[in-house]
Amino acid sequence: MVIAFLLKLVVDRNVDVPSTIQAFIELPIDLMFLAMTFAVAATLSNEQIQNKGLLCSFIGIVIAIIVVLITKKCLKCFLSKKTIWWIALFLINILISSYGVVYSVGLLVSVKPENNTAVSYQCQTCNSLNDGN
Repeated sequence: MVIAFLLKLVVDRNVDVPSTIQAFIELPIDLMFLAMTFAVAATLSNEQIQNKGLLCSFIGIVIAIIVVLITKKCLKCFLSKKTIWWIALFLINILISSYGVVYSVGLLVSVKPENNTAVSYQCQTCNSLNDGN
C-alpha cells in the first residue's frame, strides 16, 4: 500500500505540496478497495461465513462509491481553497475507509481453517525427516 501510494505520488508528477495533498485526499479510495479485497478473501476462504462475507462485500461496494464521491467533492473543495471543507470531508472519508479496513481485517482474522490436513501433513513430513536422521 505504501509503495503504491509513493508510486502514485512521484511517477510522472511534480512532487510539490498541492500534488502531495491531492494524493493524500485520494488515499481513502485505496483503503476502501483494500478493505473490499480482505472481505472477498474472507468470503472465499470459508464456507461458514460466505453469507456474511458476500453481504460485507456488497456493502463495501456501496461504501466505496460513497468514498469516491466524497473524495471528488473533497478535491473540488481543495482546488477552490475551501480549507475547512476539504479537511472535514477528508477526515470523514478517512474514518469511513479506516473502519472498513479494520472491519474487513477482523472478518478475515475470524476465518478458522475448516480442517487441519495441511498442518498435520506438514507435521508428518517434519517428523519423517527428523526420524530419518
